[in-house]
Amino acid sequence: MTSIRWFGRTSPRSARRHLAAALAAILAIAWAAPALADPPPWAPARGYRAQQAAPRVHQPDIVVAPVIDFGTCYRERLGQLLGGAAGAAVGSQFGSGDGQVAATIGGAIIGLLVGGSVGRSMDELDQHCVGQVLEYAEDGQAVDWYNPDSGVPYQVTPTHTYQGAQGQYCRDYTTMVTIDGLNQQRVGTACRRSDGLWELVS
Repeated sequence: MTSIRWFGRTSPRSARRHLAAALAAILAIAWAAPALADPPPWAPARGYRAQQAAPRVHQPDIVVAPVIDFGTCYRERLGQLLGGAAGAAVGSQFGSGDGQVAATIGGAIIGLLVGGSVGRSMDELDQHCVGQVLEYAEDGQAVDWYNPDSGVPYQVTPTHTYQGAQGQYCRDYTTMVTIDGLNQQRVGTACRRSDGLWELVS
């Protein structure tokens, strides 16, 4: 154990300055350590990396609405955010000037992300849930939800993430669905375009 010995007389104000300097040094070291929960590289919509790399200029605050949590896609919350819009990045701004706030949701899709008979069983919100899974879930993390209108349960699991030939992030994933008591599975691959939209490639 290392002890700190003060020589001479030290005023309370000087002692506080020394303590503040020591704390600042400790915090600087801790800040330099890598974060354990950085956002995934394919999800720049979270804004973390852009904020670190971009020059410090004023931008509206970004509020990302979580619709994937604890292995579930919250269809009702997603439907409120989408407002009936499909296939486009979702966002709105309110307020004015420096107080302007932007509310946005990552994981928007273009077209359908699940094809075949499994995809035909999905409605618009189900397909957007797939986009949310691709945006936020880790490889191997299964995300479930239930469509109360059709009575169909779904599960989507990203299985592999990699960068494509153009540098875009692509993800392989498996979709499981139970229709009339029969389990069906569909495997697909989608890539995240430069505009942030997920697009089915196979």
